[in-house]
This record gives sequence, C-alpha cells and structure tokens, in this order.
Amino acid sequence: MSTGAPVTSEREAPARRLGLVVLNWNGQAVLPGCLASLGAAAGASRHAVERLLVDNASADGSADWAAAVHPEWELLRLPANRGFAAGMNAGLAHLAPRGLDYLCVLNNDIEADPGLLDPLVADLEADPRRGGVCPRIHYADPRERIWYAGGAVSRVSTVSRHLGIRQAAAGRWLQAAETGYLTGCCLLGRAEFWRTTGGFDEQFGFYGEDVDLSLRARALGWRLRYQPAGLLFHRVGFASGGALATGKLRAQRRAAAALVARHVPRWRRPLARAAWSLHWLRALAGAIGRGEPGVLRAALGALRKESKA
Repeated sequence: MSTGAPVTSEREAPARRLGLVVLNWNGQAVLPGCLASLGAAAGASRHAVERLLVDNASADGSADWAAAVHPEWELLRLPANRGFAAGMNAGLAHLAPRGLDYLCVLNNDIEADPGLLDPLVADLEADPRRGGVCPRIHYADPRERIWYAGGAVSRVSTVSRHLGIRQAAAGRWLQAAETGYLTGCCLLGRAEFWRTTGGFDEQFGFYGEDVDLSLRARALGWRLRYQPAGLLFHRVGFASGGALATGKLRAQRRAAAALVARHVPRWRRPLARAAWSLHWLRALAGAIGRGEPGVLRAALGALRKESKA
C-alpha cells in the first residue's frame, strides 16, 4: 500500500530527538503488534527515538510481558487507571526533562507502517508555526479503508468528524493539508507545542480530549497538520470494548458537554447542543445501517442512565 507522496524537505533537515509515548491498559491482545511495529518504525527512522510505555494499572499481565519481551521500551507503571488524558500526560511529563525535540503519543491498539515517523517530523520542520501532525490512519480491518485523513470541527457547536472515513486512500486523502483537529490515536507534536498547551485536559478522560487540545492549540496560533505519507493501522474501539456500548455513548455525551461549556459562548450553547443531538442521531442511523451490534440497546441504555442521574 502506498504511503503517499514523499516529503522532500526531510533530507536537508538535521536529525532530531523524538520520544514515543504509548498508553496501555489491559492490552495484551494488541500490544505485541503495536510495540513490534513501532520498533521497526524507530529502526527505520533517521532520528534518535526514545520509547516509553505508560501502563494504566493493567490487570492482564501486559505490563510484565512488555518488560520481559521488550526491554528497549522504558516502562512507567501508574498505580491506578488514570484514563487516557491523565495517562498520556504522565508519559509526556516523564519525558519532558530530557530535552527532546518532538513527542508522539500513540494508542496501544495500532500497528505502524515502518515509514511512519520521518514524514511527520519533516512536515513540522517545514514551518515553525506547525505544532502538531497526524498521519493517515486506516482501519485494521478492512485495512484498505481510511479511519482518519484529517478532521473538521464546527465553530458553532464543536461537533467534530473525521475526514475520509471509510473511504479508499486516493485523491485528496493522499495530499498533506491543514486540519481542524488532531486525533490522540497518533499525534506528534513539537516539545513547545506540548509545553504551551499543557497537554490534554484531564477532565475529558477518554473522549473529546484531542478536540479540546486542538482547539486550544489553534487559539494559541499553532497550525495543525495532516500528513498522509505517514501511515498507521488502528483497531478501532479496542479500548472501549469494540462494539458500541452504553458506557462509550455516555462518555461521549459528557465530553460533548465539556467541549460546549469551554469553547462555545453561552448564548450559542442551545444551538450547539441541538447540533450535537443531530450528530448523534445521524451516527446512530449510520451504525444501524451498517448492522453494528447492540446499537439501539446501547443508545437506549445511555439515555435511561442519564435520565436517572
């Protein structure tokens, strides 16, 4: 599979120091593929790469397995499951004193193309105003279909959507571009980008934290980038249990409320909430149309629990 057009400015750029931060929670089923593929990507890179695995108090033995099988990965064990945002922030804080040029956060349910890293670094090197960049991300199954080719965020409501989702990698999806938001599935940022934004806001926990980070970064003047020459495969939904679930929907609704409260003026919030409701109805209809299991049961369960809260 083609990884897109080469980034021509990389050859002249000096080598940089790059840190990878992978967050793990009970990831024994996916961690072997993740660490092995990122190891191959680190070996293929012209940059000096440090690797950190942050474990959110896993109970499946995956942290011990990683320590034994992949000693090249430094292991940071957290005493409790602190969620996505806090877990990633712990990893970023752990590496911050080392003076690295770039830091890349990644899910554990991914597999990297060997050429993942250098095009991302080269894209940011081309302009000091570029703060963060994401690669082209495909579904792990079906592997030829896009999951993320950039993102758009509504200024009115903060409703966000992936561009290119479920489409084949062709045409505009193979062109590097500015993007409205970066996904935390794989996000490479300058050290200064992470410092000035303060990382992820931990009130979001598991959803919405990357949209919030992107909106705050843009407000600070950072440009956000999509670079399709980097390629990643994502086992979508592994961390939340795969299929659509009540807890997942409730977490998304809480994240949406937090995004609206932070980024939408008070007078416009009723319109924003209406836009979010329409967004969920469309997503629900699409999931039903694709035959995804448990969709109606999860949606009704989430609404029932919220009505009792």
